[in-house]
Amino acid sequence: MATLKQIAEIAGVSLSTVSRILNGDPRLSVSARTRERVQSAADQLGYLPKHPFAPTGPCMIGVVKGFSSYAAIATTHHLALARTIEGAMQRAGLPKLTLSGDSPAQPVDALIAFGAFSPQRVKVMRQWTPHILFIDSNPEPNAFDAVMLGYGWLAEDVLDYLFELGHRRVAYVGARDTMCDCVLPDPMVRPFVSGMTQRGCFRPEYVHEGSFTPEAAYEQTAALLSLEKPPTAILYASDAMAIGGYRAITERSLTVGRDVSVIGRGDVSTASFVTPALTSVHIPLSFAADSVIALLRTRLSEGRRSPLTLCVPMSLIRRDSCGPAPAE
Repeated sequence: MATLKQIAEIAGVSLSTVSRILNGDPRLSVSARTRERVQSAADQLGYLPKHPFAPTGPCMIGVVKGFSSYAAIATTHHLALARTIEGAMQRAGLPKLTLSGDSPAQPVDALIAFGAFSPQRVKVMRQWTPHILFIDSNPEPNAFDAVMLGYGWLAEDVLDYLFELGHRRVAYVGARDTMCDCVLPDPMVRPFVSGMTQRGCFRPEYVHEGSFTPEAAYEQTAALLSLEKPPTAILYASDAMAIGGYRAITERSLTVGRDVSVIGRGDVSTASFVTPALTSVHIPLSFAADSVIALLRTRLSEGRRSPLTLCVPMSLIRRDSCGPAPAE
């Protein structure tokens, strides 16, 4: 199991600083960069702090997955987020009941709902308990708690970075997940389209949505590069998809980072070992898990009734797969 000492060594800070950051000491004054290094080291090692939790009575938390197992495995960060949150629940002493049918095997006091759901599915879940905490979506912000990933902030950060490098022809290769009762849209599409439109550079032919596989990303990248004016930078919904894009780019005798800049999402452990090292989006898994536990605590232990939505910021890890836009 990861220790605070190991986190301190990776982050290059003192043991006490690590402890105070991970325990949310409001009196600690450190830079945002230091906090990010500590949180990133904690995520890298899979560190999960102990969360004291004292519900007022017996407590059972139902867990519902709003994305297919295939999509979770393919994107990796979906799976990593779910595992980190469930690990935090275990350490907090919260019993978990995984639900997949139309009714739970036993009563649940609250639900954690990963992903997005159809209105019909939400109506069914609401019959099980009024206390539903959504992860990465919120169908009714005035009724439910949620921990969201900050796709709007991310789109602005990524586009600002690429525009500073001179890119104007920027594409997005995303993915939809097909469930039994609905199709789940890619949450990055809307902020990407909005950001490019505001900058006066949106091209509808630069947005592709398919499946989460590297093979699908390869095909979509090949189609983008076949356009009369191909993009000079491509964002992908996952690091695995970005690797599929690498192959399509190099097969056309183009160089990643020079002819076409590439950005993935998830910052998996292999991202820095491919050539060139992949620029990717880091998702603070431990922080997201802490936020989930905090919301459950105030809802079940402290009697909070007003819904809360917390937005978790993601950060861009800059590596060699991005460079200045090539000259026209």
